[in-house]
Amino acid sequence: MSSPPTDVRVLIKRTCALGDLVLTLPFLFFLRRRRPLRKLHFLGHDSHISFLKKYRYIDEGSSIETSNWHLLYVAKIARRQKLRPDPSDFSELYLIGSEQENLELKSNLEGIVKGRLRLLSGRPPEGMPIHAARFLVEQIPELNPGDGAPLEEGFRPLQEIEGPLREGPRILIHPGSGSPKKNWPASRFARLMEALQKEGYKRIGIVQGPQDAEPVRDLFRKGAQGEILLCEDLLHLLRILKGGALYIGNDSGPTHLAAALGVPTLAIFGPSDPLQWSPMGSAVTVLYNAKAACAPCHLSPGRTCEEDICLRFPTWERVVHRALGLLQCVPHP
Repeated sequence: MSSPPTDVRVLIKRTCALGDLVLTLPFLFFLRRRRPLRKLHFLGHDSHISFLKKYRYIDEGSSIETSNWHLLYVAKIARRQKLRPDPSDFSELYLIGSEQENLELKSNLEGIVKGRLRLLSGRPPEGMPIHAARFLVEQIPELNPGDGAPLEEGFRPLQEIEGPLREGPRILIHPGSGSPKKNWPASRFARLMEALQKEGYKRIGIVQGPQDAEPVRDLFRKGAQGEILLCEDLLHLLRILKGGALYIGNDSGPTHLAAALGVPTLAIFGPSDPLQWSPMGSAVTVLYNAKAACAPCHLSPGRTCEEDICLRFPTWERVVHRALGLLQCVPHP
């Protein structure tokens, strides 16, 4: 029996935030394992492509910003050569997005790819008791590693990254996220940091990405003291997180990334459903108030939240207690 050709290419399209990208890594890992002789081509954001190529999740990539694929949302393409990459160059195409987004693309792509298109949802239906990463993998039965199999195996390539920027124990705090609604109050973060410092944990770093300036300012307005760690790019963020003895943050991209790296991670959840969106890793603790009447809030039909602070957020005392428990084996710097 002849071997499959090595020049067969597979396209995966996903434009998303960092947290969703991290939860896509198991899908890419098992896709590569099941398609070892295929070249995986990722269509997405530039920063994501650099990251995925460095850790060999993909072979090649194209920037969505220069792809002209936006034309597929508005009209049928008269000349395929406008599209970069050309969808006809691939033996398989996986489009990961919302149902509405996928349907718009499908109508314009079906005539080009003729049955090679797979539409995948990156978000489980509300209330379905399944994690988003497993939901994505299970949409392709041949990729499914089996019920209960450790999807965390998909993060293994990340363990090969170079060492941290600095040596020694360090508590990392990330006060931001993709939505202010998901941000634990700055006053609680400040009290948490003060309590940890009183216990002797002086080296606390505050992780700040491009969208985190306001949450970090709020933290200092509330009296927090710590060193700001500015992240220049995604690869720089990886090395900062790798140096953490404990990471504490909201439901955010850096939180998912810290967990995937194996850094002990304390994730603070509010509006998000942890059953579907909790970080995945070998040392993850998720805290939230499960007793809140609106838990999880998105499952309360027709509910309009008028609370300034999510009722599902844990108290600062509870977070301090859990953080100190996780730090018991860490020497005071």
